[in-house]
Amino acid sequence: MLKFIKYEAKTVYREYLLVLLIGLLLNIALMTRVGTWEGILIFGLSTAVGGGIMLVTMIMNIAMFSRDLKKDTKYLVFTLPESRSALLGSKLICSVIMMIIGAFVGLAFMLYFGDKIVHINFNELFNWNVFAYFIWAIFIYISFLITIYFCILVGRTLRKNGKFSGLLSLIIFVVYTYILAKVETGLEYLFPQKFVLEKIARSFGDTHVKASVSTAGGSIYIASMVLELLLIIILFMISVKILDEKIDL
Repeated sequence: MLKFIKYEAKTVYREYLLVLLIGLLLNIALMTRVGTWEGILIFGLSTAVGGGIMLVTMIMNIAMFSRDLKKDTKYLVFTLPESRSALLGSKLICSVIMMIIGAFVGLAFMLYFGDKIVHINFNELFNWNVFAYFIWAIFIYISFLITIYFCILVGRTLRKNGKFSGLLSLIIFVVYTYILAKVETGLEYLFPQKFVLEKIARSFGDTHVKASVSTAGGSIYIASMVLELLLIIILFMISVKILDEKIDL
């Protein structure tokens, strides 16, 4: 897998560093506007720049996978004596690392402008809740990427000549997401228990209570979380199976 990770890094690092550089330059340019423009405007623009970095990073992550399914490049990867799970896993690892770095760059400037210009007290935000949301965000992003990869593979399998496979993959993704949302809504109605992050924060230091499950308040439904975890595993295994048996995509 390490060889695949190095391969992925070499193929995207120039474009990715360019994206980060543009984000840095735009935020530095905003620093020169301090005292000239409204503070809330500068903070809003910095937030937009951070969001742009993460959006471009997400697009690059999807492109990392789809490019190796093209006829002129896929044989370079799929003929290597490595498992397809290692191939897919390396793309996920690189994608998550790229997103974390991009989010860090964007959030760092947002925190700076928020503290220096808008005078937002961020000290109260850095607690167990933020860490829990961070882990949950990574989990959701991995789930999103695996779903995207799966839809791309299915689209390429159904349209082996490549024509309209992208559109077909998009349709599959939309339908899958819609059905999943309906199923999760039903599960949340039948099993309304949640992880309540506020209570987790208060109980974190208690040696007898590590987490709190409640039906009042909260942010993460247990049933939906379990379903997402199962789907991540299932879709990953199916994607690996397709890569193993449907190399001529």
